[in-house]
Amino acid sequence: MEQNPPNVVASDEETASATGSEFSPGSGCRTQRLLYEQRYWEERARLLLELEQLRQGTHPEYLKVEKRLQDELDDRLQQNEIERDRALAAIERDCLMEHAASEVEYEEKVAELVANAIAALEHERQAIEHEYATMEVGGCADGGGAMTQTARWKLRSRVNETATPEQHKKPMVRQLKFLLEEDEIVDDLGVILANTPDDGERGTNEDGK
Repeated sequence: MEQNPPNVVASDEETASATGSEFSPGSGCRTQRLLYEQRYWEERARLLLELEQLRQGTHPEYLKVEKRLQDELDDRLQQNEIERDRALAAIERDCLMEHAASEVEYEEKVAELVANAIAALEHERQAIEHEYATMEVGGCADGGGAMTQTARWKLRSRVNETATPEQHKKPMVRQLKFLLEEDEIVDDLGVILANTPDDGERGTNEDGK
């Protein structure tokens, strides 16, 4: 009968012992705990690395978010510049339109004031002319008789008669100019000269008396 060598028997016993210990309940819990510990340390190391990257500003997610925010900021700033330029252009356009409207309104006001001033002066001129014409008509009614009486008085005067200062008084030229027009004065003088006898007729009249 064949017997196993002592070493072979011992090796088989160790293998059986190791196999039995691996599949025992206590060995499974220890292995799971070791796995948990290993996972914990790995996770801890990862978190510490990410924390350090965040502190240094080199974390990939941080850089990605920062780039997205920077792009949004650039877009917003560009949009704000566009809106600002558009608002400035609109304000400048409104300012130019308001300035042009103000100039037109100013010109209209000036023209209106000039027209009102001209109308007022024209009305005043017409009133003065009407008053002058009224005074002229009244002056012709009175002044014509005065001139006729003066002419008759001159016709009745004698050569050797001494004239008083009142008789030598002539009608005021200013009054004649004020009361009569130039053509009316010429007409009156023509009537006076037509009614005035010459020297021969005057002598005949005196001899006849």
